[in-house]
Amino acid sequence: MILVRWFACSLVVATPVAPLAASPLTATHRLHGIQELLERGEIDDSEAIVMRALAYQKPEALPAALQSLAPNPVSCATPVLLNAYQARLRNTLSFKASQLDQTRAGRPSSAGYIESTQFPVRVHYVTASLADMAQEVLDAVDYSWQKETVNMGFLPPMGDFGGSGEGGSADYDFYVGDAEGAAGYTMPESSWPDTAWSDCTSYIVIDRTLPTSNDIKTTVAHELNHAMQMAYDCGEWDSLYENTSSYIMEVVYDSVNDYIYYLPEFQQNPGYPFERFSWGDLFQYGGFIVAAVIDEGLGNGDGNKIREVWENCKQNSDYNNEPDFLDVVDDQMGLAGGGLDGFQQMLAEWKYLTGTRSDGAHLSEAGTWDDVYGNDTQPPDAATHALSTLPVNKSVTAGPHVHGAAYVRVAIPSGTNGTLYLSFDGAATTRWALNLICWGGSGQAQVTPIEMTDTTQANVGIPVSGKPNCTLAIANLGPTNYDVDRDYQGIASKTYSYSYGLDFVIGALGAPTIASVSPETVDCAGEAGVTVNGSNFYQGSRLLLNGLPARILSLTRTSFTFTAPGRTESGRLPLVFTNADGQAVTTDLLYLGGSCSCECDQTEHCETACACDVECLTCACDTSSSCDSDCDCDPKCDDEGCNAVPNNRPEFQLAIIGLGGLGGLARSYRRRRLPKESAKKATPQ
Repeated sequence: MILVRWFACSLVVATPVAPLAASPLTATHRLHGIQELLERGEIDDSEAIVMRALAYQKPEALPAALQSLAPNPVSCATPVLLNAYQARLRNTLSFKASQLDQTRAGRPSSAGYIESTQFPVRVHYVTASLADMAQEVLDAVDYSWQKETVNMGFLPPMGDFGGSGEGGSADYDFYVGDAEGAAGYTMPESSWPDTAWSDCTSYIVIDRTLPTSNDIKTTVAHELNHAMQMAYDCGEWDSLYENTSSYIMEVVYDSVNDYIYYLPEFQQNPGYPFERFSWGDLFQYGGFIVAAVIDEGLGNGDGNKIREVWENCKQNSDYNNEPDFLDVVDDQMGLAGGGLDGFQQMLAEWKYLTGTRSDGAHLSEAGTWDDVYGNDTQPPDAATHALSTLPVNKSVTAGPHVHGAAYVRVAIPSGTNGTLYLSFDGAATTRWALNLICWGGSGQAQVTPIEMTDTTQANVGIPVSGKPNCTLAIANLGPTNYDVDRDYQGIASKTYSYSYGLDFVIGALGAPTIASVSPETVDCAGEAGVTVNGSNFYQGSRLLLNGLPARILSLTRTSFTFTAPGRTESGRLPLVFTNADGQAVTTDLLYLGGSCSCECDQTEHCETACACDVECLTCACDTSSSCDSDCDCDPKCDDEGCNAVPNNRPEFQLAIIGLGGLGGLARSYRRRRLPKESAKKATPQ
């Protein structure tokens, strides 16, 4: 371990000239003002990191334009302090940022303290008038410490080196003082040299202005859990810190339910990465649902499974966050649970079945969630379809981010039973997973994982009975090599497209038929928008061209369009359309002309051994199963007379002698003016 100690005396250095805004700021709060300066290019990323920390510890060190803004009212300022601490350890601060960082304050002053009789804790107060509040904080500390360390098994928070600038003893220190707009924060201080993993000492500040006893209780439980997280891993991803502490404070004080105020931001944005962290909103706090799904879905809902996550997040390096919590969740789910991919499917399901959708079999308190100050606590549906509007095809250009989700709902009239047929095609630059969640009415929701033909496509039919709603839950799993620390900044802002088709059928499907294909010939460059006309086409179907999947763009009962991929040679390829019940029909797709080539086509007659021969592919006059003597491209004319190869028949030889040098011109003209083949009758399979 690298020993990093920040003594109070080391903070007394020359104060750098703070950057000034070139024009007035439009933001009203400090964190938003810092973000505005960053976006205007007046500060760099590392200066922003330091300024966010100063906003809660020493706002007077900020530029005047930021000092004049109001503090950001947040429940917890720990992430900004942790972010700055990690930047110091990893030596990623710029020179200007490092200078600015040296202006940060040390610990709050202590006018006195009280000590716990149960645990190694001191609660300091910055003025004597706060002694009573300090006692209330200590009561909450004793209760929360018991719950989190003894009951759940978390490591106790790390004390410190015991110097006069570190609380005066090795006990863990709380301070009742000023948190500059936050309810409280946990300040990481120093790596501990005697452990093999990247932990750190810390102290906690509880804001003196907390209005109620419940606010004190939940803030203490929340910040104490941050201190315990730091006993495992001071280099972990920010959002896991807030997901976990927001959940653990609910486990500790189950009857208070402060967490509900965080819900809307997370639930109303299901398309964001579940590990998203934002300086400007409550998303990561509402992400306590992530921790709740881990703890209740994989454990007993008592905090122990979350503690296991932190135990396995331990790392031996201050510089690299490996393993990160996504790696740990991947391991905890295991092969049977599908790893991190399986967890994402699970999360998409569990966070959807909340509020009025709750079936009592998922998150334990989800049925009590309704709205918070008029904000819905259920994820919105990206689209809702009535049965009368089906079949439907829709393309979505701005779908969920990596590790986000989207929902498409079908409303089903009461008592209507049938089969829901669906097709899905997602962007190939990521991977996808789907569940069909049929819910509402009485009883547990019916959840069906949907088998993907690859990581981007699905075509299925699922029986539906007794549920008034069926929702397609779409999870964007992300690339296989996605790493949260390495890739988050480059990927998290991107959205991904997908398309889907939905159909609902009561009874058996009719056998598909094909009447025509338009255009009759396709250029070898490929074509998006080949239309097939016929009957009994249903969503959930599969289309194979020459044995390979082809993308259906739109589909109705009587026609569908698809993308014909490019190829190099002309040829007649089998096109097989199969409904979800297995009934299929086959026709041909003819690639011809334009950029098509055929290396083996050396003569002007049909060469039967040449599969891409233009004369064979365009032989419109061959209308019988025997040799047509007037048809010079009939492949059944093999020998002399009616069985002769057409170009070798005597009359053809005389004609070619008479034409002499015009042969080349005739062949050239014929290449440009190819006869069209009459529509080939499709054969149902």
